Amino acid sequence: MNKQLCDLLERVTRERWKYGYTPEPEDEEIWNPLTADEWQEFKRKFIEEYGGETVQEDGLTHREFLEYIRTGYREMSEHEPEPDILFLIKKRQGLI
Repeated sequence: MNKQLCDLLERVTRERWKYGYTPEPEDEEIWNPLTADEWQEFKRKFIEEYGGETVQEDGLTHREFLEYIRTGYREMSEHEPEPDILFLIKKRQGLI
């Protein structure tokens, strides 16, 4: 594994646990130690392609960026995505 990657993961984990954060995997289906910002930064630095798309300079693929604009959701974020307003309008008008 890349030395920079190992150092980043170790630093993130150490920082979060330093302030009393401990994972509770039995309470969550999947436990992930990274926040949305940390995951975006990780992708920007270490991943060239994600989900079949190129990761851009902001750490998102084009598809992820469009999802963020439409719903405000980013992968690893704490909140659920909001419904796409354009989808809801088209559905109400019977276009979908």
